[in-house]
Amino acid sequence: MNTQYATGTSGTWYIYLGGQNTGSSDATIIQIQINGVPYNSYTGVTLSTTLPKSVPSGSSFTLQLNINSGAALNGVTKFASGQTIQVTIITAAGNNYPASIALP
Repeated sequence: MNTQYATGTSGTWYIYLGGQNTGSSDATIIQIQINGVPYNSYTGVTLSTTLPKSVPSGSSFTLQLNINSGAALNGVTKFASGQTIQVTIITAAGNNYPASIALP
């Protein structure tokens, strides 16, 4: 990943992730994790695209995670302003691309 940042208010945060496939073959993003948990395990978290997402060799990609301030895991709210979260992109080849992102 070469782009990662968060915008928004304490009501909703928008996490932008981007990068480029510099490999010689196509890549497929199969999962996005937040703090080691698949994003779709949280209530109140959505992704701007459906997975899996193919990224052809030489192509760039941008993803947007939307995190509601009340987003929860098993009924427990998990996010707050000022918190740093770890977001990881996982590919079908088993590669992990983590980034630490501070919620505004």
